[in-house]
Amino acid sequence: MSIYKPTRIQWITAVFPLPLVVILFLYLLIDFSTLDRGNLILLLLLFTPISVCSWYTCVLVNNFITRKFPRETETTKRALILLFAQVSIHFITVIGLALFILNGIIDFSFLNINFVNENFLPAILLGPVFNIIFTIIWQVEYIFNKWKTTLAEKEYMEHELLQQEFDRLKLQLNPHFLFNNLNVLSSLISEDKEKASYYLDELSKIYRYLLRRGNEDLATLEDEFAFIRSYAALLKIRFGKAVQMNIEADAGKISGLLPMLSLQLLVENAIKHNIASKTSPLRINIRNVNHSYIEVTNNLQRKQFSVPSNNVGLANIQTKYRMLNIENMTVIQTVDNFEVKLPIIKLEYKENKHEYTHN
Repeated sequence: MSIYKPTRIQWITAVFPLPLVVILFLYLLIDFSTLDRGNLILLLLLFTPISVCSWYTCVLVNNFITRKFPRETETTKRALILLFAQVSIHFITVIGLALFILNGIIDFSFLNINFVNENFLPAILLGPVFNIIFTIIWQVEYIFNKWKTTLAEKEYMEHELLQQEFDRLKLQLNPHFLFNNLNVLSSLISEDKEKASYYLDELSKIYRYLLRRGNEDLATLEDEFAFIRSYAALLKIRFGKAVQMNIEADAGKISGLLPMLSLQLLVENAIKHNIASKTSPLRINIRNVNHSYIEVTNNLQRKQFSVPSNNVGLANIQTKYRMLNIENMTVIQTVDNFEVKLPIIKLEYKENKHEYTHN
């Protein structure tokens, strides 16, 4: 902030309230009934430069002290110094002007001015009162702008931390996904070479997608559903009828985005923590809810021995939604089911920038 350049609110106080203060000051101090219109206009023109100089001096002092004590913890100190400085400036200006008049340096006798002596004190006090009001207005603007800047910096830092957290979680996901599928492929090679070859082809398709889009945080619904269908094909080979996936959502009829690999993460999470067998199959349903959410539900049949988990999958998805300021991802667990609702992210274009919202 330059101390020499008035802020917008300081200019406003100069343009609107300041002339009224000058008129009120002269009205209290001078008997207007003795002045004709010409002399009244001349008097206002004479006092206007004085009032503008006084106002600009107050602006300089305000801006200098504000820059000298800018922190929020210094607000009280700054306010007290400003109060003393602004009152002092006014009294120096008024007393100096009075001395000039009394000593004849400035002679207003040609205007036929009659002073109202009983109003001298109220007129003198008028200046400090309005100086204090102006200073309060200027400081409120400064504090508000400081708060907005601090808030913007805080949001930026939070976003950066979330991005770092999201990147860290992504680094943990791909090796985990690859390790599981290579184990399955290794088993299939010795048991069924034809099925292993098909499995490898499907796995290659998935990894081509991961290599092509792996650096992106969001994916279209069409891509996500194509990916989860390929992943379902791998699961069918891996688990047979023990894992039954039902995908009801038609991505072609829904526009929007989801966090990258979010459906796969939820499916893998369900398999990791639940029993899946031919007699007690794990049923996973994926469906569209009112074109606003993608709901992923599985029946609960927890493993007797808890599986070590760092909750990377859910944490990854929740972190991405938090980065987009979308808080309505829901996780609901009942006695029989585990359900996650993923908000569909709508992509809008505003001022040539991407803004992500959830409708």
